[in-house]
Amino acid sequence: MVGKITPDDKCTCSNLFYILGGESKWSTPNKVLDQCIRAKNGENVRTPQNSVQEVGDALEGIVAQLAAKRLGLTNLDTDITIPVKHESLPLWGSVDATATAANLTIAPDEELGIFTETGEPMVLQGKGVIEIKCTADFPSDDGKPQAWRGLIQAKGQLSCMNGDADWAVIATLYRSTLLQIFVMRRDFQFEREMAEKILDFDRRIIEEDYFPAFSLADTELLYRDVTHDKLVDLDELAITYVEQIMNADDTIKSANRIKEKANTQLQEMMKDAQYGRVKNYQVTWGTTTRKSKMVSVPLDEPETKRNKTVRIKVIKDA
Repeated sequence: MVGKITPDDKCTCSNLFYILGGESKWSTPNKVLDQCIRAKNGENVRTPQNSVQEVGDALEGIVAQLAAKRLGLTNLDTDITIPVKHESLPLWGSVDATATAANLTIAPDEELGIFTETGEPMVLQGKGVIEIKCTADFPSDDGKPQAWRGLIQAKGQLSCMNGDADWAVIATLYRSTLLQIFVMRRDFQFEREMAEKILDFDRRIIEEDYFPAFSLADTELLYRDVTHDKLVDLDELAITYVEQIMNADDTIKSANRIKEKANTQLQEMMKDAQYGRVKNYQVTWGTTTRKSKMVSVPLDEPETKRNKTVRIKVIKDA
């Protein structure tokens, strides 16, 4: 399998979730837009692959083979070196793998980690795309991948196949050994709805027109440079936000005082016990062992101390 083959200065399926306005802990629409703009201006925006990504890439071919085997797919192709492009939209895709189904009925099977978008058996025919994901996260109960982890990407890839594929498989390896396979069809309504936002995002790349800030990460990105000693008169509305921040700070301080006092009382009750129980709550007051003061400064002897706070767990069916 190969790495990223789509252009860095265009709308791509891997970023489609953000292009359509989504946010995650990994990125925002403005972060993706900023990367595209910088790439358009000649900057190399690709970062060196870290060790986790390296392992994930190495496992992709194996995951694709196992998913194809479990589903009964044939003609698996994982050596795709040419990106796909939507026939009428400025959208590019990099497909991990393709395979063929010959009037194949796929029935949900939790034992094998097979799930369908409807929860009912699906009949696959012809060519389809396979999107591979590897993560240390836990899977969802219904087997449906999160929108930002493959689901929107696969829908975009199907649209970029321009009629050559009618179905997609998202094969996700969770926590190194748990494989879940999600089977879905091409979503024409989604494709109609995404068109306007893709065209707008492409315009924003060309005109370097950023979105209004969505989050603190966005304000840091959009206004990374500061003009020292510059003073601006804020709109009267600003007093609302100032007071909200001050009130929130007071609330946090008060909550922390309450929490500290409650921890103290619980620990006084527990004394040397590691666990305490009341009704349907289990309270744990454990220890932490340090072998060094800092990463590069080892201790003569490991140091074990009681934790500063307790951990509380709700016990079901208590």
